[in-house]
Amino acid sequence: MTKKKYIGLTVTAVILLSVIISPSCNKPREMLYLFGTFPDTCINLSGINTQYDDYNMDLGIICNASSAIFSSNRNSQGGQFDLVTGLIEYSFDKYTGLFDIRSEMLSDLYLTALVTAANTEFDDLGPYRMLSREESYEYLFITTGGTGGDMDIKYMRYLPDLSPVIPDFGSLQPMNVINSSDDDGYISFDVAQERLFFHSDREGVFNIFTTQKPQGVSHYEWFAGETATVTRIDSINSEYDDKCPLVIRNLMVFTSNRPGGLGGYDLYYSIYKDGKWGSPINFGPTVNSESDEYRPVVGYHPDFSNYFLIFSSDRPGGVGGFDIWFAGIEIPGQPAIIMK
Repeated sequence: MTKKKYIGLTVTAVILLSVIISPSCNKPREMLYLFGTFPDTCINLSGINTQYDDYNMDLGIICNASSAIFSSNRNSQGGQFDLVTGLIEYSFDKYTGLFDIRSEMLSDLYLTALVTAANTEFDDLGPYRMLSREESYEYLFITTGGTGGDMDIKYMRYLPDLSPVIPDFGSLQPMNVINSSDDDGYISFDVAQERLFFHSDREGVFNIFTTQKPQGVSHYEWFAGETATVTRIDSINSEYDDKCPLVIRNLMVFTSNRPGGLGGYDLYYSIYKDGKWGSPINFGPTVNSESDEYRPVVGYHPDFSNYFLIFSSDRPGGVGGFDIWFAGIEIPGQPAIIMK
């Protein structure tokens, strides 16, 4: 009798307690972080790196995931570089502030068919994709061996991945508008897709050059046309090797072995303002190291307040050789959130 009464009182107390606390239990959690922040520590993307050299990444943004095409000599056990595909996925918890990132190799039928069609008998480096807004075709540009033994920029033009049918990617075409008898590579375009940037050693060392698309000419006509007059960007270049330019809005990132860095090749950025590119700024020790840092790629997401940087480095602490790394970056006066 006493036991039954005890149990009854306990159940009643639990019910009353539930009624008292239920309003607070059902109250929505408060989001403490309106925007996420990419961490400023360098993160090794170990899910896609190997003991061999992995670098030269290009990104295709899909929500919080990025399909990636990059160069690796894993298939030849350290010999020739081919294009391979991977996936980078990140998330930010607006309640806890925790950031998470993962990477893995990607078995996508479309991208696999694309890189299979693009790979050559030479080293295939510096992949860069551009969806032409005026043509509704996508382009894949790579830096690879030319007929004279130099490195040339070549491209493929094809239908984007909008249907279950894999298109005919065709074959690589030479970028006649800018290729020379010297080493040319690592192409990038401005946001209007009317000005291109690339590096070349046609003047003895690697410099960054640019040229403008003529009015009334399609991308396809421009790329296959006569050799254009190109301009060296004097405010950026040095007497040393300046390479791998990538432009996003009014920001350019590139790599250089000029004096004053932390060692080897370092990563720099420049801001376009008042009609010219500003003096390059070293990213500093949060990104650069005493080893080589190479081919930077900048990205952003509207839910994050800063940019992220993906680059290659042979620094200690990686999986082996050159690895691909990820880090959040702040550009003074250039908040990423305005690009939302």
